[in-house]
Amino acid sequence: QINQSTINIINTIKLHVKVGIITNGSTQRQKAKIINTNLNRHFDTIIISEETGFSKPDKHIFELALKKLNIQPEDVLFVGDDLEKDIAGCQNVNIKGIWFNPHMITNTTEIKPYAEINTLDSLLSYVTPQYFYNK
Repeated sequence: QINQSTINIINTIKLHVKVGIITNGSTQRQKAKIINTNLNRHFDTIIISEETGFSKPDKHIFELALKKLNIQPEDVLFVGDDLEKDIAGCQNVNIKGIWFNPHMITNTTEIKPYAEINTLDSLLSYVTPQYFYNK
């Protein structure tokens, strides 16, 4: 279940940048989740591993997203809750990974996220026009 505040955050971000989903799993299951929560209406692209033949952390799934959105890695922030699959994966193609860590788990890995956030609204400070002008 996705709450309205999450949708509001996504829509605010969409005012400034393109947004996409990269998800591992079966097409049928992931599409059902995305459609049941109406997330499909809020994203510019949705990439499901089963459809591509690649799963996170494979760099090819991230490269596919870059191509579909017609953007360069240095212009991307990727948010994920899995250090290995999401953060290390996106870093393999020079995308900055923001670790979404709502349970404030200690990072005991060698993986160093670009940033760490505990709430989705914290993400807004990274996607304001000021961020892009000052990077």
